[in-house]
Formats: sequence, structure tokens, C-alpha cells
Amino acid sequence: MTNSFSPYRILIYRITSLLLLINFTLPAVARDFGPGSSEVTSESSVTQNKAYSVYDISPPSGIPGRAYPVNIISRDPSKKQITAQTSIFAPAGINVSDVTMIADNGLSATITIPDDAPLGRVQIVLKDKAGAGATIIGVADFDITSVPQGAIPPGLDPEVDVMWTVMAKDVVHHNFGSKIAKHYYGIQLSIGNNSGFDLQIASVGFRLPANTNIKNTVPTNSYRATRGTLEREQEIGTRAKVFASLRTAGLLLTGFLPFWHALGPSANAARFGDILNGPVITGAGLIFPDTTIRQMTRLDDQTLRDGLIIKNNSQVRTTVFIPKQLLDIAKNEGVNDNTFKRYNAERKKMVDYRNDPQYVNLRLGDLVLIGQAIKYLNRVQVISTSEGGPIAPPPTVVGINPQTIQQGAKTVDLTIPGSHLDNTVLTPIDPDTNTRVSGIEFTDTATDATGHILRTKVSVEDAVPPKKYIIVISTPGGSVETTLEVIAKPGSE
Repeated sequence: MTNSFSPYRILIYRITSLLLLINFTLPAVARDFGPGSSEVTSESSVTQNKAYSVYDISPPSGIPGRAYPVNIISRDPSKKQITAQTSIFAPAGINVSDVTMIADNGLSATITIPDDAPLGRVQIVLKDKAGAGATIIGVADFDITSVPQGAIPPGLDPEVDVMWTVMAKDVVHHNFGSKIAKHYYGIQLSIGNNSGFDLQIASVGFRLPANTNIKNTVPTNSYRATRGTLEREQEIGTRAKVFASLRTAGLLLTGFLPFWHALGPSANAARFGDILNGPVITGAGLIFPDTTIRQMTRLDDQTLRDGLIIKNNSQVRTTVFIPKQLLDIAKNEGVNDNTFKRYNAERKKMVDYRNDPQYVNLRLGDLVLIGQAIKYLNRVQVISTSEGGPIAPPPTVVGINPQTIQQGAKTVDLTIPGSHLDNTVLTPIDPDTNTRVSGIEFTDTATDATGHILRTKVSVEDAVPPKKYIIVISTPGGSVETTLEVIAKPGSE
């Protein structure tokens, strides 16, 4: 018996073979000739398949028609890719000049933004050298905005300051009702903006103390969720239930009047129904007025809303709420807390710590305010301790000069450039043991008037082993690390 295929089956096999061929060859063709192929060499588009080092640029924004001196520093201090041959490429017609190496992880330059530069974020590209054959070593984001940084009071650095306090339970009750006072702590905020830009508040939260084991920043309750608690009180609270019961009783009494056939009882029931539906309900409303309407008005006026904008050189007062169950404070929690010295021993036993504003303040920890400057795309984060006051920005460092020092050196001049270096304390740390190095001492530490240059004198004992040590630079705004290498004295090896 001879096997044979019908013409239709042969046609189906050929079409299937053609589709399989297209399926395997078309993706390869698309990779060779598509937008991501090696034929595209535009400088303005950084290759998406490769991750480059990220650099921070200061100032991070500018307006068309201006020239700005900038510092470009690696976000990762271990990335030491900057040399004297490093070049900078900027798109959108931005001119780059006066490129100078200031450290092995940072450089300075002057950028000039043309008048017709488009608004938005552009990417500054760093290359290992100028000309053909250069390799990209990193990128930095720069924002072209429509408005410049505004004026700030003379003698002040740009800053956002926050003061806050926990409201007493009775004050919360009087303003927002018993239900809000029962379930929430009210926190009043006073936020001042001298940053040079209008500031849009995104959210407010708290960084709880370490003993709570809660690592994330806890946000405050939203306005809509807090208002929902007050609306529930208006609808099914104690007053609402009492008045609804009186009205229901009046309606039922009126409905049952036809069942009284005797004239005397029928007349008395009708009269009683009229009194209940009229004077009783009206009089009860005068004695126990509905306060939830005005409480909602105060909540609308005083509570932080999403998108609150604080104008430059101005301040606002607002209120946020945090659920009491989140802190879960017990009534006698602070009785045995010896660090809490506000009361004597007898008084401490009488305090209800669930509603004590100062104790709640301690349990909340640090306030975290997150906002966004208008026409300034980078986010701003401000952390305020419970004492309030101005917020010191964190320090930055762009290197150390000299980077090495010999064993036995005495009072050698050391320079550390950066920003926000006022009131600095220098601490040498051994990276192997993570402990302080006793043989390295810093003296005569001081900064210039701008807080950008830190000068000190360093002494190293002969017994200090030669290797790289971590130098922790601590200021009121935070801390940053750099490295200092101790080398052996000649002939000591």
C-alpha cells in the first residue's frame, strides 16, 4: 500500500515550516537593526542595558540663561573613577567649561544653560577622557526649572524647620469630639520654610524608638480616614441613637392611636404623642446640640491635607492624627521608668500614661516630614527631634587631602572639602574591628565661614598598623565617612 499525502496536507506543512522559520529569525534581525543596535551611537541616550555609576550634582537645578558652578560627586565613595582627563558631556545645548578634578570621586565645573533649553530633567554624562573612544563612567541628573531659587533671610542657610507637640486629650475632645479623642492622638505641627522654593508637603510620619522593634517610618492617619471616624459618630453615636429612638417612639405611638377606642385614653395618648414628637425632641436638641457639624468644620480647617503648599519664607500650623492602638501604651506603663523624672514617686502612680502628652511625645520618637519643592524635582526629607527647632542638613564630603599619612606623624595639616561641615567631630575607626583607633588623634578642627572646608591637624603614633582607616565625620545634621591611609615609615618594614 503506497503512502501519499493530499495536496491540502502538503500546503499546511509548508505554511507551518515557514512560520517556524520566521519565528526564529525575526528576533535576531530586530536585535541587529532595532533602536538598541550597535549602529546607534547618539551621545544623548545612555545605553539602557548597562548600569553606570550614579553621581550627585550640586546645585541640582538651574534656570535657562544662567551659568552655575557645580560639584559632581560619586554617590558611592568607593567608586574612584575621576582623573585629570575626565570630561563631561551635557545635552540640551548646555555648555560645560572649567572642568577640574577635586578628588578621585568628584570634580567641579561650570555649566551654562542656554535660553532656549527645554524644561525638565537632563542627564549629565561623565567620560574617562575627551574625544573618540571615550568610555562612560557615570551619570548625574540635573533639573532645568522655570523659576530660580527664591530669596531667604540674610545670614541663613536654606532650611525647613519643624516644631511639634502632642495635644492634651481634653483639647482634642473639645475641638474634634469624644470619638477622635478616644481613638487618636492629635499632634500640632508648625512648619517654617526658608528653602528658597515653595514646598509641597507629601506626608508626615514618625520614626519610633528602637525598643519598639518597628523599623519602618510610621505614617500618620489620613484626613479621610480620620473624618470617617467622626462621620460614624454623627450617624450612629450615642446622641444619634437617643434621638433616633425618641423619633421612632413618637412615630409608633402615632401609628397605634386608632387602637384606643375609649375617648379618654385615646385623647391622652394623642396628647402624649404630640408632646413627644414636638416639645420633648425639640427641647432635647437644645440641651444636647449636635456638635459633630462644627467638629467636622474644625477638622477640615486644621488637619493636614494631601498637597499642602508652604510658600517660601512663610510658616503654617496644621494638625495630624495617629491611632492610639499603634503605640499601645498601658495605663501604668511609665511607673517604673526611672528615666522619666517629670513626677515624684507618688505622683507617677496616679498618672494615666495613655493620655499624658509628654510621655506620648517620648514614645513617638522623631518626626519625619517628606515634601517636594515646587519646580524642583528632587524630594526633600526633613527629620525633627522632639525638641523642635531648625533642621541641620546632613554633611557631604568630596575627598581628603592628603589621602595618606606616615606612622609617627605629628600635627600634619589635613583638609576635607564638602558642605555643611560646621561643628564637626572626627572619629577614626578600624574597619576590621569597627572600634575607635586610639593612636590617631585630631586637633584644632575648624571649618571656614561657609561650612565647605574643614581643616584639622592629625597625629599618628608609631604603633598604629599601616592600612586604610575609616574617618567618621559627625555633625548635628548626621554623619558621613571617608578614608585615611596610614603608611609605614621608611625603613620600618
